Amino acid sequence: MRRSNLPLCLVMLAGCTSYRVSTSAPPPAHVFAPTPAGAAQICVVRPHQVGALAPAVVHDNGHLVGVTKGPTYFCYLAQPGQHLLASRYGDDVDRDLGTDQVEEASVTAEPGRRYFLHHDVSNPLVLSVRWVAEPAARPMIDACRYAQLQEVPGDEALPEPDQLVPAIAAR
Repeated sequence: MRRSNLPLCLVMLAGCTSYRVSTSAPPPAHVFAPTPAGAAQICVVRPHQVGALAPAVVHDNGHLVGVTKGPTYFCYLAQPGQHLLASRYGDDVDRDLGTDQVEEASVTAEPGRRYFLHHDVSNPLVLSVRWVAEPAARPMIDACRYAQLQEVPGDEALPEPDQLVPAIAAR
């Protein structure tokens, strides 16, 4: 069965989402400060103007960590260990209709390290994700504004500014 991209196309025009973000440049001072002892930092970067109205909502191990929308990025702290990031691309209509797209990426975070996940929407109808090294991520970040969640739907909770997202429990 072929999936229709019509709802996602409407997102490009309307961009209806219950996730509200504020953007700033420069970013908060803590973003590129040394990571706290016993933590890693994960940054999600989307240096694309294409599909600027379509949000990509990101959860790490089931915890809401941020949203990219247009050329934006955000960073958060992660407990060392295994992390599975799920990026849901599309607006509220797509979510309700089941026409949104979910892309996953995993990483084993080490204390004191920084990781960069690229949200590639160079094709506005498709989100692809991949890990990039810091030298590749820096120019992407320079092309973006820092995104911070301000409002989320009632079934979600705003992430705390210095929240440490737990790793998947070892079995």
